[in-house]
Amino acid sequence: MAMIAEVAETQAEGRVAALYADIRQVLGVPFVNLIYRHLATTPAVLDCVWAALRPHFASGELAAQAARLRREIAAQVEGWPVACMEDVPGEARAAAASLVGMYNEANSLNRVALQHLLGPRGVQAAPQADPAQADAPADLTRSTVQKPGRPAIPRLPEFRELQQRELDRIHRLNAYAEPGTPAMVASLYRHLAAWPDVLREVERVLGPLNERGLLDRAREDACIAAARCAQAQPLAMAPLVDAFYSQYGARLRQFADVTISKMIPIGMALSRAFGPPRSHPE
Repeated sequence: MAMIAEVAETQAEGRVAALYADIRQVLGVPFVNLIYRHLATTPAVLDCVWAALRPHFASGELAAQAARLRREIAAQVEGWPVACMEDVPGEARAAAASLVGMYNEANSLNRVALQHLLGPRGVQAAPQADPAQADAPADLTRSTVQKPGRPAIPRLPEFRELQQRELDRIHRLNAYAEPGTPAMVASLYRHLAAWPDVLREVERVLGPLNERGLLDRAREDACIAAARCAQAQPLAMAPLVDAFYSQYGARLRQFADVTISKMIPIGMALSRAFGPPRSHPE
């Protein structure tokens, strides 16, 4: 199974652990996305990338661009023949639906963020203060994913903790909307494997959409839409270390154009399959 080097949240120490905590707080989700876990293999690179991005998360600029991106993709997904989730217990259904919503928000934020990071290097701002010491922005910490009473979300399981049946299903799902052999595994599938019944339903829902070519086209459209959202409002970024471009640039471009760009419409289709939140899970 395609995997890339990362520093798992459970293994983060010192400076990386502090940055992870800040990333979770600022993005308003209880997990750290694969982008940052991969960059953490060189802590100095994660440090400078987060210093460049954090002010734009705090200002709401990236959130506004991400919201536009989600609206564009949602309009496309709205016309898809998405089946409803079945045979999923109420508590698992509520928690999995909440998790998918968090990934949808985080993926759209990180997609436009990568568009700016990987764009022209001419627009730069002065270096920012230590991101792990900055105050959390009010706009994002009041996000819907932080509302009291949301279902408890399990930690991201390690691959070695999963049964072979779940690993095989993740492998099949991860191939959806890929133009070639996948270079990495989308974390959402791995996270949803915490509920094997949910992961089985995810394959049942997404399979027909993939067979019709809808997921491939949506990935391409999401990539174009992300570029359009970023170009409409260029952001001045703090300078990045050369290692970001030399060691991570090509991989992150693939991450942006393929992995995240496919997972935003996929996540929105799954949100439709779960349906509206239930007040009293069965």
